[in-house]
Amino acid sequence: MRDLWHDITKKLLDHSRYTVIGTILGLIMAGGLMGFAGCQSRTLGLFGDKVTGIELAAEVVKSDMDIATKSAAIEAATAVLNVEIEARNQQIEGAISELERQDLVKTQIIEAVSVLGQQAASGTPVNWLGLIPMASTVLLGTAVGGFGYDNLRKGRLLAKGEKPPPPPPG
Repeated sequence: MRDLWHDITKKLLDHSRYTVIGTILGLIMAGGLMGFAGCQSRTLGLFGDKVTGIELAAEVVKSDMDIATKSAAIEAATAVLNVEIEARNQQIEGAISELERQDLVKTQIIEAVSVLGQQAASGTPVNWLGLIPMASTVLLGTAVGGFGYDNLRKGRLLAKGEKPPPPPPG
């Protein structure tokens, strides 16, 4: 009895040697190509790691969300800054108008005093009724200033936890 393995290898392989070698090489190459085609491509991701296409898409979504969060924070900070700038500008405008008002009062006082001085120097009788607007302006200005400073002083005392002095009897 002849050996079956010997018959296959001797007759088939010897007779079709290059066909068998070509078939084996073809199978090896086909397996390599299938493995190569099944291998996912990788690239450098947004955060420094090697990633596939799906992982890159996930990184893009995460990066977009991070940028949107930072953008919202910047917009909120800008809104707060705009409110602070507007409050500062209003404070500046109020201070400028207060300075202009004080300069106007000074000018009115100086004009009234110079008119009184001219009248006294020329010997004409002094018009005391002309002093009423100036005197009332000075009186009201000092009274309002006094009330304002008194309220600031009382506010500081209350902030420290102290009692302000009682109002005068009367």
